[in-house]
Amino acid sequence: MTEFEKAFKSLNRKQRQAVETIDGPVLVIAGPGTGKTQLIGTRVGYILKTVDIEPSNILLLTFTDAAVAEMRKRLEKLVPAQAHKVNIYTYHGFANDIIRNNLEYFEGFENEPIDELAASTIIENILERLPYNNPLKAGQYYKAQILKFISDAKKARLRPKDIEKLAKANRKFIAKMNIACRKHLDKLDRVSLKSIPIFLALAATASRQSAFIGSKLPASVRSLADYFGESLAAALEDTAVNNSTKPLTAWKNQWLAKDRDAKFIVAGLKNAERLLAASDIYQKYQQYLASSRVYDYDDMILRAIEVLETNPDFKYSLAEHYQYLMLDEFQDTNAAQLRFIELLTDAPVYEGRPNVLAVGDDDQAIYAFQGADHANMAKVAQIYRDVQVISLKQNYRSHQHLVDMAAAIAGQIETRLHHSFPGIEKTLLAAGKTAKTPPKLSAREFISDAAELTWIAKEIKVLIKSGLPENDIAVLAPQHKYLEKLLPYLARHNLAVSYEKREDVLEEPKIVMLIRIAQLVLALAEADEELADHLWPEILSYEFWRVPTETIWQIVWSSKGGPKRGQPLTALVLKHPRTKSVARFILELKDCSRIASLEEMLDAIIGIGDMHRTLGLSLKSPFFEHYFGDRAGANNPDSFTRLVSNLNLLRTRLRNRQRRERTTTHLADFVEFVDDNQTANLKILDTSPYHQSPEAVNLITAYGAKGREFGAVFVMSVQSEVWGRASRTRNQAVKLPANLEYISYSGMSDDERLRLFYVAVTRAKTRLYLSSHQQTLDGQRRNHLEFLGISRSEDESLSSAILPAKYSRIQIDESGHIDSQTAADYWAGRHLPKFKPRLNQLLAEPLGLHKLSATGLNQFIDLENYGPQYFFLYNFMGFAQAPTATSAFGSAIHDTCAWVGNYVSRHGKLPTKTSMLSHFHDKMAGGWLRQDEHTNLLSRGEKALPVWLAKIGPSLTEAEKYEKNFYTEGVQIDNVRLTGKIDRLAIDSKSRQIAVTDIKTGKFFSGWPATVKAHKFKQQLMFYKLLVENSNSFKGYRVNRGAIEFAEPEDGDIVSVGLEFKEEEMTDFRKLISAVWQSIQSLDLPTIDKYPKSLRGIKQFEQELVKKVGL
Repeated sequence: MTEFEKAFKSLNRKQRQAVETIDGPVLVIAGPGTGKTQLIGTRVGYILKTVDIEPSNILLLTFTDAAVAEMRKRLEKLVPAQAHKVNIYTYHGFANDIIRNNLEYFEGFENEPIDELAASTIIENILERLPYNNPLKAGQYYKAQILKFISDAKKARLRPKDIEKLAKANRKFIAKMNIACRKHLDKLDRVSLKSIPIFLALAATASRQSAFIGSKLPASVRSLADYFGESLAAALEDTAVNNSTKPLTAWKNQWLAKDRDAKFIVAGLKNAERLLAASDIYQKYQQYLASSRVYDYDDMILRAIEVLETNPDFKYSLAEHYQYLMLDEFQDTNAAQLRFIELLTDAPVYEGRPNVLAVGDDDQAIYAFQGADHANMAKVAQIYRDVQVISLKQNYRSHQHLVDMAAAIAGQIETRLHHSFPGIEKTLLAAGKTAKTPPKLSAREFISDAAELTWIAKEIKVLIKSGLPENDIAVLAPQHKYLEKLLPYLARHNLAVSYEKREDVLEEPKIVMLIRIAQLVLALAEADEELADHLWPEILSYEFWRVPTETIWQIVWSSKGGPKRGQPLTALVLKHPRTKSVARFILELKDCSRIASLEEMLDAIIGIGDMHRTLGLSLKSPFFEHYFGDRAGANNPDSFTRLVSNLNLLRTRLRNRQRRERTTTHLADFVEFVDDNQTANLKILDTSPYHQSPEAVNLITAYGAKGREFGAVFVMSVQSEVWGRASRTRNQAVKLPANLEYISYSGMSDDERLRLFYVAVTRAKTRLYLSSHQQTLDGQRRNHLEFLGISRSEDESLSSAILPAKYSRIQIDESGHIDSQTAADYWAGRHLPKFKPRLNQLLAEPLGLHKLSATGLNQFIDLENYGPQYFFLYNFMGFAQAPTATSAFGSAIHDTCAWVGNYVSRHGKLPTKTSMLSHFHDKMAGGWLRQDEHTNLLSRGEKALPVWLAKIGPSLTEAEKYEKNFYTEGVQIDNVRLTGKIDRLAIDSKSRQIAVTDIKTGKFFSGWPATVKAHKFKQQLMFYKLLVENSNSFKGYRVNRGAIEFAEPEDGDIVSVGLEFKEEEMTDFRKLISAVWQSIQSLDLPTIDKYPKSLRGIKQFEQELVKKVGL
């Protein structure tokens, strides 16, 4: 029996109904532990077994990369041969893939979205240009709030003109009300029962305004008059029922204000003006993005929506391809995502009943702060016809006692989905093995937070000794800052941890070292000896210089109080025999700082490659060898992987900034970049997962724990200040009118807090520990969590009303003794545990996600230029280094040739030479090259591209694909995951044959000479043949020919070197790919010293590599 057959046989009645109902729309309400992931995976298998479609015709959408990976793993077990062919994306990932593979529809979206700093800079420039009488001129002090308003508006699918219409309509309503209600408002002195007729008159006047004002608003927005009238009617009703004017007073405080004459007026006119100003800023922001050919993160889905709305043929082609949609965690969708799904499924052929499965649980809707609206689950029944609603009732995760406790929490939520569907219930019943396993349910209160943390760490150690695997234990909190406090306590027990980092790269010690060196170089360049004197002692203390501490103090003392008193430190450092090489290096960097590019300077400071020779430096920076040398990864893998991750993120953000520059960026731009981020209070967060070992204790936020389960769960700091009403909520960014409040998150409601706590407690299978503390170690008192229903009896004992009777008593630990180690842990702050992980443990997840590209393969086997160690650091680990002039030029040529092809696809004709060269100039923009290099490369491209356009352009057709990205195609051969991007695919749909073309710059060759370059190019084309023939999009096609096309002309012509594929060579090449893959996955990177750095050496290396793994 196959895994799929076992899974299908194990389904309960409701699950089976959801799996077998594959025609038409289905909404599944799936509470915790009801097996929704298994259901989705089994449904995929069932569709593939019963319907004649390809796996690529199935689309699964979810919210996080982790959920995508988990679903892929589930499918690998259930349908192993087809798992990598099924399309699984996040919503933004899918929109991004649509954009990347259909650029003919998405002009201006060729690059990656801008980051927070770029967006903040744009807003700052807009605000600086506002006149002084603009109501948002002071917006420079809250740029982040304005950006959040724009983001909220985009998620709600409101354009600048929509906000403008709304602001004008609100302003008009308020102005008209103040005129029409003047005589009534003048009679209002204070709120009493006698003033009720005044409020009735206000309600009647608002009602008359509603129809007129509302007609001018966007379809998705109700008039302010409606909110005014409805809220007033509700207040009047409450007043009548309770014979109290408190409801009317509350309404008055919200809707009325006093003018300068102390007369009541309808409030909100100033806010309407501010909103109108905000719409103008929003409009200018979008105009800047469009003119700069860039976009932000929210624009991805919005632009996809626009294209689908205006290009029905394209929309219906997507609908025809993606015949079955499965939408996970549907309660977390926002308005834009809902519209996106609606457009993908509204083809006339479906007649309102597309094959859509939406799965979710409104009780677990915890992403309102990101714009999510759990009401979208109910909207499924409004969008589609005859929706089948299925509520799963069997919980396979937990014992009934734990299920009942969770139900008592969910029962406090006021707004619940099943109330919208008659006959649908959400009562869960425990089933399966865990239903019969006696649970451990414990609630404990400690005298201090330090005592609580100490107990959690000790209890985890006890559980591990009892046989519970470390990775089956989780500690949950609502935010990372609470989890970080536990790290030193786990360190004492030498426990490995797994958690999502939240490190600000700009505050990481080794990154600070690079920043300080840059600051010193610039201080010397600007003759700022005072700043240089301040920086020298810290920089000399960096361990990679190997300068003794006493030497540093000797130099400092000489300058401050010794015989050299008053002399600048630079001169003293330059004279001392232990430090003069460092001083010379820094001074040489100073001399280069205004000539060399920023990328070159960073490479020199870090010590990458031969940049020190390129810049003529007397010393190669020891930073690289110290932290990335041959044994660095093995000796300190934790530090190694963290530093690689931090540097990669830092340089990626820097390049995002440089991309917008038209002139060379220098070292000063790096320091300015750091200052700008810190001034704007923007953190460059490295959130990459940190796994010290496959067997590690999980420290997760309740948000990150969603969709996961553990044998033992510790929910820490269970008190009001952390999980309840006393916890701090986000302030509303910009004051919004009542009819626009729905777009902006204004802080957690009780329902949201209950949902988050519900998610936390429902992660436990058999053991659930709720811990709290009475006060912090520094004396701050804490309050009980409201949702637990805690009461105190006459004997001062505590009990919880929501815990089953057997577990309702809360254990009080009043031990006040804190030993010295506990105190040290508490005040030392966060640090990683002492557990010493191995490199393969830290890289287990990246290895599991890695895909081999043609570039990666060639780097691995190219002993002349790269080799396995280079591949590992720069390709697999993604270590960033300065782009070469050759790579920058090649990328711009590739992008321009692809743009020409996409232009042909969209317009049916070639672009003009002028527009093509303009695009090339845009792609060459960016500050990473020196000005002389940039000028030379522009001239080189301006000579080559017109010839390429004249010679190759006429042969380009609308049917060809350009810059086709295969990353999401699920290509897998011999258990090797492949990826890549192919410059041009000439597709013959009749014969089902494809010719692949790879574009190259630089010196051409004819034929296939016996050179390293030709060997690599040939293998690249062979790789592309495997990539295409095993992809989702081109199943059943055969790649019959490949070609290398040299874009730079030779004697006025474009040279193309063709390749006919030979079966024997392809068989041997597949073996090489498998051998390289096995070497990568085992981190067995062979040394290459014995091989000649030539084509003969490369072929010998390839043969021995294949032989070594027994292929």
